[in-house]
Amino acid sequence: MTKLFSRTFVSSPDDAKINHEISEKISLLQNFLRPEHLDILPTFHNEASWLGLEKYVMTKLFSRTFVSSPDDAKINHEISEKISLLQNFLRPEHLDILPTFHNEASWLVCFQLLSMLE
Repeated sequence: MTKLFSRTFVSSPDDAKINHEISEKISLLQNFLRPEHLDILPTFHNEASWLGLEKYVMTKLFSRTFVSSPDDAKINHEISEKISLLQNFLRPEHLDILPTFHNEASWLVCFQLLSMLE
């Protein structure tokens, strides 16, 4: 059943068809995994089964579920540019920090951490 389940997502590029197939497969799984069938297993086996099923489904559907659109890529690029501009512009003297708290070593660490955000 799991091979058939994963094969249907790889072979069909139509989104509406995929959505319909996902709904069918989930309802099939819900009917198959009814509570009266699961009462036989101890609770920890039950939870492990659901976690395993969720992990399997998400590994098969991740690339289709969380795909980035061209709009997302454009917005991400704009945000990266703004972060880069802020990194080049922002200096300790621009901020309202008391002179007793000025510490060059801490600032260097902060700038390194900010540069890692990209």
